[in-house]
Amino acid sequence: MRQKTDYYNRDKWESRQKHLYHREKIALNLMLPFLNKNSNFLDVGCSDCTFLHELSHKKLTNNLFGIDGSEFQLKKAKIKNPSFHLKKGDLEEQWPFSENSFDFIYGAEIIEHVHSPDFFLSESNRILKKGGYIVLSTPNLCAWFNRLIFPLGFQPFFYETSTKSKLIGSGIFKKLKGGETPVGHIRVFNIDAIKDLLTDNNFEILVIKGTIFDSGFPKWLLPIDTIFTLLPSLSTGFVILAKKIK
Repeated sequence: MRQKTDYYNRDKWESRQKHLYHREKIALNLMLPFLNKNSNFLDVGCSDCTFLHELSHKKLTNNLFGIDGSEFQLKKAKIKNPSFHLKKGDLEEQWPFSENSFDFIYGAEIIEHVHSPDFFLSESNRILKKGGYIVLSTPNLCAWFNRLIFPLGFQPFFYETSTKSKLIGSGIFKKLKGGETPVGHIRVFNIDAIKDLLTDNNFEILVIKGTIFDSGFPKWLLPIDTIFTLLPSLSTGFVILAKKIK
């Protein structure tokens, strides 16, 4: 039987950066042309609702929903903004929303945490209105640095083999891991895999943008990392905007 682990409780994930990460800024810019005050917006894996708070602050939409499996993070989110419509739920089971409920779904760094990405996208499709949009961000298994270190026998970044420490198997790259607390990655994708999954679940891919590793890399590596955002297949991660077609 699968043991459910809350990787984002008080002991493991008390706080996060106060500003938006690079990937979140890109996601926000991709959404702007499609959001209005009447849009029903769902953040899947919303955590403490930092992103929803940004949407609320900018007054982009009045109908902000979130779902997450961490009771600790949801309590923090409710204190931050009681007007958010939040639900605790297991993303591996049917989501507690009706069909054709949302105009927009956002899944930030979450699809790599679920056992069934296929189910994740089929549920996204079910609750999106026809013509609705989804934005996903996720790490890239085939990032430029992983292509360099893997042939040398080092375990790729973003791939975790322990539920106790993400330093397991890191070798000389332990200092670049940004601490030892695992984040709970289960599936890690290259760009073709995530595109195929979206297409198979009746989404049309509109835009793909590369992202940097600003939550982990030292500053001296970021200029190199930034160059590779021009080629999303080689970038640290990617943000994808897609549209439900049926």
